[in-house]
Amino acid sequence: MREAAAERRVLAGFIVTAAVAVFGVVASGIVVLSGAAREQLEQPSGSGLPPEVVDGIMRATEIGLPVFSLLYPFAWWVLVAALMQFVTRFFAGSGPFAAMLAVIGVAQLPLAISGLLQVLISGSQAALGVQSTAGAALGFAGTMVGLVFFVWHVALVVIGASHARNIGYGESTGSCAISCVGILLLLLLLAIIVGVGAAFVFGGA
Repeated sequence: MREAAAERRVLAGFIVTAAVAVFGVVASGIVVLSGAAREQLEQPSGSGLPPEVVDGIMRATEIGLPVFSLLYPFAWWVLVAALMQFVTRFFAGSGPFAAMLAVIGVAQLPLAISGLLQVLISGSQAALGVQSTAGAALGFAGTMVGLVFFVWHVALVVIGASHARNIGYGESTGSCAISCVGILLLLLLLAIIVGVGAAFVFGGA
């Protein structure tokens, strides 16, 4: 992380981020092509929605899942880097944005490894059946693995930002915490907007 910050290895950060995106697309593609996504959505929910609306949701999910998997690693890379660059200013941080981009990108290495594992888990689930006992167990294991690797990613973000902005680990941890709150607020706002839009569309249907 120190070398990535000092040498501003933005290309290395891009390559790691691209790897996260590729593994995400492959894993989501397995879920969609195997019918696992549709199988999960077809479970009785008691929503009372018309069949054509449910079918529309399924199709949107099958299309949106791979697209989201492709785009979100890059969005996450730039968003986290921008927030950390901004927040660390309040902790007397100094350093170019290129250095922050480099370390945040490289810090996604655990997510790339997790993505590769998710490809293997998704393939195994498709073979065993998502709703089977073994498939459900693999899904739970995949969730736990993803959580562990995400914590590792956050730790690397803290370390990398410390080197990129020449601040201590305490200040970097505080900046990361504040940035996480900002991301959660943005996600909450997005969820509200999507919820209102969905209610409008379904209400009209």
